[in-house]
Amino acid sequence: MNKIGFQAGWVLVYTSAIMFGLRFFAGPISHKFSSPGLLAICSGVAAVGLYMMSFSSGSMILLAATVYGLGKSFFGRLCWAWYQSVFQKAAHLR
Repeated sequence: MNKIGFQAGWVLVYTSAIMFGLRFFAGPISHKFSSPGLLAICSGVAAVGLYMMSFSSGSMILLAATVYGLGKSFFGRLCWAWYQSVFQKAAHLR
């Protein structure tokens, strides 16, 4: 990261900004797929991003962080929605 002039903590800020943007416009994306389907897609994209981060250096870290940020954007909300659809009593826990 020193090669491109960033500290490593800025990668976390960058992925959080990607997650904020995607969650803000999540309606059209989440209505096109079922919850388990979108969860599987996001898991695959996040896994590819983490794999890319394992061997990236320089500016390729930002590309890998972008892929990872795209993948992890919907995990929390999708896990809760899927859990509620499978276990109907979980809706009352919220």
